[in-house]
Order: sequence, then structure tokens, then C-alpha cells
Amino acid sequence: VENGENLQILRYGLGQQYKPHHDFFDPADPSTPKSLGLAGQRCATMVIYLNTPKRGGGTTFPEAGNLTVEPKKGRAVFFSYCVPSPDRLTLHAARPVLEGEKWVAVKWLRRQRLQGDHLVARLQANA
Repeated sequence: VENGENLQILRYGLGQQYKPHHDFFDPADPSTPKSLGLAGQRCATMVIYLNTPKRGGGTTFPEAGNLTVEPKKGRAVFFSYCVPSPDRLTLHAARPVLEGEKWVAVKWLRRQRLQGDHLVARLQANA
């Protein structure tokens, strides 16, 4: 619990998506040392589907054979990327919502205990 960032609730409307990305902080990015200083590297993600879109909105992993997890209320996908560090096979994307909307809760876990309740605000300020 103490290593988890604040829970994020995301809503994707018609046509909205999230392009392929990693959730860990890229070691090559100059802002990474500042983010790591807050609680170390991110090491895992949990995506919980809060509803079932009418069509579309899956989570796909292009580097893992285009594995796609279809969003269904109550389903969750958990993936870890610390071993090897960072595991680039966890590249993932939220596919476009084709009909309806998609709601998810996202939880990121860090290697170390988080300090304080304002981590998300500090991360956004560092972006």
C-alpha cells in the first residue's frame, strides 16, 4: 500500500485512445532522476475496467504479440516491468473507444515507499 501512487480514474469518450507508451520512467529522459527521487522507479501497473464499453477500448501490448485485453466491467490487467529493468515488452496502448465510453482505475506501484499525499501533484509539476 505504501508503495502505491494515488489511484487515477480515467474516462475515454468516443474515439479517445492513448498511444503506445511505457509506464516506467525512461532512464534516458533528463527528467527521470527527479521523478525517481520521489519513490524510485515505477515497477508495476494495475488497470481495472470499471465498465464495459459498447465497442472498442481494449488495452493492447504491441511488443508482446499484439496481446489485447478487452475491457469488461470488473476485469483487471496487472503487469510488472522491473525484471528486467525496465522491461520494454510492457509497451501498451489504450485502443480507441468505437462506441460508448470507457472508465478505468489505474494504480502504479513504486519500488520504494511514497513520501506524502501529494505525489501526483508533484509528478505533474515535474512534467
